[in-house]
Amino acid sequence: MPAIIALAAGALALGACGDDEDGGAGTSRVTVQVGVLPIADVAPLYLGRERGFFADEGLEVRPRVIGGGEIVPSVVSGDLQFGWSNTTSLIVARSKGLPLRILRRGVRGGSRPSESSADILVRKGAPIGRPQDLEGRTISVAGLGSVSTLTANAALEKRGVDVSKLRFLEIPFPQAVPALDSGRVDAAYVAEPFATLGVRAGHRSISRPILETARDYIVATYFTTDSYIADNSDVVARFDKAVNRSFDYASAHPEEVRRVLPTYTEVPPAIAQKMRLPDFSRYTDTSTLALTARLAKKYGYLEKEPDIAALLYEP
Repeated sequence: MPAIIALAAGALALGACGDDEDGGAGTSRVTVQVGVLPIADVAPLYLGRERGFFADEGLEVRPRVIGGGEIVPSVVSGDLQFGWSNTTSLIVARSKGLPLRILRRGVRGGSRPSESSADILVRKGAPIGRPQDLEGRTISVAGLGSVSTLTANAALEKRGVDVSKLRFLEIPFPQAVPALDSGRVDAAYVAEPFATLGVRAGHRSISRPILETARDYIVATYFTTDSYIADNSDVVARFDKAVNRSFDYASAHPEEVRRVLPTYTEVPPAIAQKMRLPDFSRYTDTSTLALTARLAKKYGYLEKEPDIAALLYEP
């Protein structure tokens, strides 16, 4: 986080990238770079590009797959105009002074097990029969101080685990199952499609941490900066509108989500057909954002809970 704050301090005023030309509905066409991860959560962005929802708004969207820890600093510095990140990291960053604003559309963790898109998997053959057996063992997470560690702590604490005895090791999702295979870690916190890949490799789910933290938990969303909104309010409004259309389409067409997944991830089509999908549907209840802030304070990720209303983008 200090590196991110240093980037913020030196960031220049942001501007839309690309050359303006005639776009849809009389708007200027703008190219925007969007930082994403190779996970199921961002399938609506790719579908929206295919279906022309962004083009309709005069936008050319260029996704850039980078590490999760790189997305926030890249947006703050202006290298990217938008990014995808988990709500825990965004809330913590805002509490530390980064001028981030999140869009009101993202993925939720679902309300029943069939909708849960994240698991804590334990290594096949490991003597771990119940959550308490994770005490003193190493769990891989995509990011320290992120939604992975926060919901792992919250879910496992509910089940009687002394979370002070958990050891977390930061390993990106694509490398988590191999780390579990090799015995480098005893358990792995993985999002889809890597949860399905891990189960097919023989590993076992011991927790569905997001669902166990709260039903319909808002996991992640697109975001930008206050200064980008101030300088490019029309672009942000158009991006937000296209994002909403894209999520609506993905929610109504899960078969299309499964089809597009192998085009931007290394997931085989057969796995894409079997994996659980995130909840892309609309929501108005943002109370789990406040829950995230409370849990982040409880687990020492921040000292003061930020103003959640100030974090939400209002078109």
